[in-house]
Amino acid sequence: MTLEDKLWQLTVDDIKYYLKLAGIGVKGIKRDNINQLLTFLEDKSWVKKVFDELPDYDKEMIRCYIEQNYHPSHEDIRRIVEKYQPSHINFFSTDIFANDSKANLFFIGGDLLEEIKEELQKLVPPLEMKITKVDESEAKYFEFTIQDREKRTSDFDGFLKYFNTHKVQATKAKKLLSKKDLLKIKEKLNYSDFLERGDDFSELSTILDTNVSKGIMSLLENAELIKLKNGIFELNQKVVEKYQMYHRVEKVRFLLQNYLDENKTMINECDSIKENNFIFYEKSPKFGKIRKKILEYLKQCPTKTWLVMDDFKKWLRIQEYRFLRDELTSALVKDKYYNDYYEASFEQLETRFLDRMFIEYLATLGIVDVACLIDIDDYDEEFVFVKLFKITELGSILLGLEEEKEEPIEDDIKINEDFTITLKEGMLQHELYFERFLDKNNDQYVLNFEGMAKALEMGLKIKDIASYLMTYCKTVPENVKMQLEKWEKDSKKIKIKTVTILELDKETYQDFMKQTEYQDCIDSLKDHMIILKPSKIEELKKRLIKNQQFVNKE
Repeated sequence: MTLEDKLWQLTVDDIKYYLKLAGIGVKGIKRDNINQLLTFLEDKSWVKKVFDELPDYDKEMIRCYIEQNYHPSHEDIRRIVEKYQPSHINFFSTDIFANDSKANLFFIGGDLLEEIKEELQKLVPPLEMKITKVDESEAKYFEFTIQDREKRTSDFDGFLKYFNTHKVQATKAKKLLSKKDLLKIKEKLNYSDFLERGDDFSELSTILDTNVSKGIMSLLENAELIKLKNGIFELNQKVVEKYQMYHRVEKVRFLLQNYLDENKTMINECDSIKENNFIFYEKSPKFGKIRKKILEYLKQCPTKTWLVMDDFKKWLRIQEYRFLRDELTSALVKDKYYNDYYEASFEQLETRFLDRMFIEYLATLGIVDVACLIDIDDYDEEFVFVKLFKITELGSILLGLEEEKEEPIEDDIKINEDFTITLKEGMLQHELYFERFLDKNNDQYVLNFEGMAKALEMGLKIKDIASYLMTYCKTVPENVKMQLEKWEKDSKKIKIKTVTILELDKETYQDFMKQTEYQDCIDSLKDHMIILKPSKIEELKKRLIKNQQFVNKE
């Protein structure tokens, strides 16, 4: 709509009002008055002159509009009003500017004129990003925090190991990780998490009540490391084989890249905004592009120090007022009082999206630490929001703000003379391998007869296990090498084979053996072979292993 079109939509009284503010006399008919006002506005030299003549209150309010990209926050408007206490604002009138203020010329028809924005911006210096730094000690007073997860990337491996060694049934209704399995994993890994309602994990309803746990599970599923098949959570071996070769930083980068994938819809932060009921036009919104945009602004923040989250939200509000709503066809929120829907505001949607993104995903990945508080909305609904955040060293690396430090090259596996195996941190590949047949003692795997017997039962060969060990450990103690060689030799001494026995009576047997056409089908028993009773095979295996005898099943 052109400026002239906009003026024609005004009433005659409105035109006269703006002419009076501009100091222009009124003529007889509407067309003449519109032409006068249009000529005045199109000149644009009036912008600086009017701005310079404004009282301090009006100037600061205009600056607030310009600095905040024409979407000033209610808090800043309230702050300016409280600072100057203009007489025209009272119980009966909440207009920003007094009726006789020339500042109203900038807002003809109610909105700031597009045609003068460029001129106004010349008068107001661009706002610089200002994020308040907070002392480290202040974060200690928060009840809900997620910190130091950059040192807990092994928790993702721990979840995968659990799925590798357990049959994990999904809940029937929502296809989630069950409460029983979640509590077992959490107890085993001993990581920190918090509930938004209550603090007793034994009383949680589902994994959706958690923060870190939900984040870990969602990120693993989103990266397709875990798949749901016939109601059972299973490892996606093809993806896991690739993932387990990565070191610590690469694993988090892999999970982050999948989280930022613009084509994936598995993760939806808005589902966790429990105090608001949203309706989106898109059935499965794609938020990857939005997450990338947020990380670009996060890169502008200081690192390794606690920062005030409200300042970051305010900066995003200024720069990207509709960063989420503009990517969606529509985003409606339900009014719980009137049972009606209206467009969600920045505070209802964008700021709460940031909270959930930081808590469940960025903090869970170890990219940021967060300190949170509980607040209550207009409908008395409790919700957790981020008060402080800190970009970690790992976050600095993944955001490209800091070079990754080269880790000293060392063997993935250390084999000790006492037959214990120590793994370098983050070696999921080896953990998944040894977890199948070796017992653990104080975070070390133990090479022993029982483990080798279990491996044979699974179809693994001792010579292949020895080869695996020597591939990833260049210095295998001599006593361990000798024992592996002995175990390999001993594993060939006893074999249980599945055979088919042809049982004949004596006369038929003699005739059968005389027929040459049958001979190529016969594999006679050797002298040292024994026919076992089928019902006693498992019992014999147990007795042999008890007596330190390997059983090689073929």
